[in-house]
Amino acid sequence: MEKIFGKCGGVLWEYANGMECSPVSEYGVFSDVKSVGNSSTSPFDITSPEAARALIMVLCESVGTRLREHGMRCGNVAVSARTKTLVTSEKSEKLKSPILSTRALYENAVRIFEGWYDWKEPIRSIGVRAQSLSVGTGTQISLFEDEYSAEEIDRVIDSLGRRFGYGTVTRGRAMLHRIRERPPLAFGAASRGAHDPTLPPAEIEVC
Repeated sequence: MEKIFGKCGGVLWEYANGMECSPVSEYGVFSDVKSVGNSSTSPFDITSPEAARALIMVLCESVGTRLREHGMRCGNVAVSARTKTLVTSEKSEKLKSPILSTRALYENAVRIFEGWYDWKEPIRSIGVRAQSLSVGTGTQISLFEDEYSAEEIDRVIDSLGRRFGYGTVTRGRAMLHRIRERPPLAFGAASRGAHDPTLPPAEIEVC
């Protein structure tokens, strides 16, 4: 095994023969969650901030729901982007206070993305990840913010989703993931109809 897989080969052999040395865990006990994230690949190039924001909202809805299912808040938000040439980059930022609402996730993710991505290349995939997780739903109350109201809205949406299925209720901004764009033409393609304004634009879905 080690000749084929290197050092991992010996570990694999021990696991296969019941010789793993980690302590036995009780049933229902899971390891601590380190981060919660989601990413999505668009069938076409994302070429505008509006399309990127729509996809980020869809991702934040998913990440926010999972955060609340674990009863956790995040103190750090990371956003990643993969270009059409498959170059991946990421930017993360520590938050002033832990958050768990979808709206707060979205606002921070968009701020990070728009302050970092330069649009030198179209995007094919975007990811959002919540990091620096802490257990509990308590947070310091601010007289100048309505984060509590946003969290209450999320709880209602989560409850409806558990009862009737995920996506039963969604935000209007997330509905904009149906972005009307013309699909890119292949290099050297015939120009017939390529710039005809009478042709209907293609409709893509980046959820």
